[in-house]
Amino acid sequence: MPRQHYKANLAKHQEGLLDILQRAGLDVLWRDNDGGCKGVCERIRHAEVQDWTPDLNCNDDGCVMKVY
Repeated sequence: MPRQHYKANLAKHQEGLLDILQRAGLDVLWRDNDGGCKGVCERIRHAEVQDWTPDLNCNDDGCVMKVY
């Protein structure tokens, strides 16, 4: 929807790519690092980057971050 035809109510009731991916069965997570998702992440799981701590597997040789 071009800016000159933008309607907030209409935009709020449309799906974005993340909604479609989640509906298709993908596990979607928005990691916010810039002060908000501007509504993009309203219907998907989201977390603030500063609240996220990586899951580290540490031993005598060092640490390995588990990637999900």
